Amino acid sequence: QNYAVLPVIQTPLYFRKPASVIKAAGFLIASLFSLAINAKQQVLEQSSLYWRTWSPEVFEQARREGRLVLVDLGADWCAFCKKMDAVTYSDPAVLDAITRDYIPVRADPEKHPQLPRRFNDYRRPSTVILKADGAEIIKKQGYIEPQLMLWMLQAVAVEHGIGGF
Repeated sequence: QNYAVLPVIQTPLYFRKPASVIKAAGFLIASLFSLAINAKQQVLEQSSLYWRTWSPEVFEQARREGRLVLVDLGADWCAFCKKMDAVTYSDPAVLDAITRDYIPVRADPEKHPQLPRRFNDYRRPSTVILKADGAEIIKKQGYIEPQLMLWMLQAVAVEHGIGGF
């Protein structure tokens, strides 16, 4: 009699121990997520602005250097404020325009009572551009896309003889 020899088929590893495969996949996903977060944090650290706090010295510096004051009004609870940091204020062209023509100031009206009262009524986030004498040039409430922010920064700087390009 001629019997065919059947090969021994082993069950693949991922069918034998599903719990360990799930753990390994979870570890892999967690590792990749951690790497992504670390990479994003490094980008933010490398491209972050030196935000000043609201003070008379800011306006004196703006007057001395012939620059405008960019005020970012935010709050810890504001999701779109965080998006402004992660997207708009991390854009290289926006960073360049701000560092060249503006003194960036970050303030939370709820935590900084020295801010003018008018800022209390602005939604979060709000972007306000001021002259060195404190006069308001423009305010924009809400999230601003990087390209729109760049155009606004450039237009205001050129209009006030600061530079812009």
